[in-house]
Amino acid sequence: MGIAREPIPHWDNKPVPHKSTKIILLSPTSSANPVFNALKHLDPEDIYKEYTDKNLAQIVASVEFEKEESLKYQSRLKLWQRCLKMKEADGLNPEELMELEEMGWEPPKKLRFPNGPAVNYLVCDDLVGSALFKQGKNPFVTLVRKNRHLSINIMIACQSLRAVNKAIQLNASLLCIFRYGNKKTVEQDIYEEVSGKLTPEQFLELYEHATEEDHDALVIDFSQPKNKMFKRNFDTVLKLEGVIKPELSSTWIT
Repeated sequence: MGIAREPIPHWDNKPVPHKSTKIILLSPTSSANPVFNALKHLDPEDIYKEYTDKNLAQIVASVEFEKEESLKYQSRLKLWQRCLKMKEADGLNPEELMELEEMGWEPPKKLRFPNGPAVNYLVCDDLVGSALFKQGKNPFVTLVRKNRHLSINIMIACQSLRAVNKAIQLNASLLCIFRYGNKKTVEQDIYEEVSGKLTPEQFLELYEHATEEDHDALVIDFSQPKNKMFKRNFDTVLKLEGVIKPELSSTWIT
């Protein structure tokens, strides 16, 4: 059975225009992994060596604070630029005058993210067995469910899908599967999530095709229609004749 490739038109990996990027890393082995040194938007102050509920609360609080400060900076910058164009202050209302007084009649100090709230990525690596995946009351699960409202994109890297809390799996938008040493592990750990759409043989065929080159991955995108959810990396849709079963839906939701 053949596999058709369909390149995604106009796909690129360029950053969002006029938006800053912030990476926050949660990893006990960050210092031993040189890969993280290549992350352009990762600052040392945003690296956490262990997961604790306190650290997570600090991360969320910092994101919310920076968002508020960035919006405040933009508002004050517009006010300052408008003020410079005025010959007299008569065109300013009392609230604006008070704002300028607070600023000391000086331009606002430039922030780390002056172009608006940053696009935040929380990367969780090598945390299997930690409290990140604990059952019961779990602040991380709460964050996963509310991340869209908090403007935090969450990425979890692990070698065992079964170690990931089911509540986290149910809120995933993307699943990226790189090459495993034993493809039986892939079938046992991951096939269940797409069993309504593919036979085990079809799933393994897609997996082997997508990961045949070094560093390539089979990407399952649950935010896309059924005929576009399987990809090689992020730029090529993979299609198998007769794969999609319209009457069934994905186990995971977005």
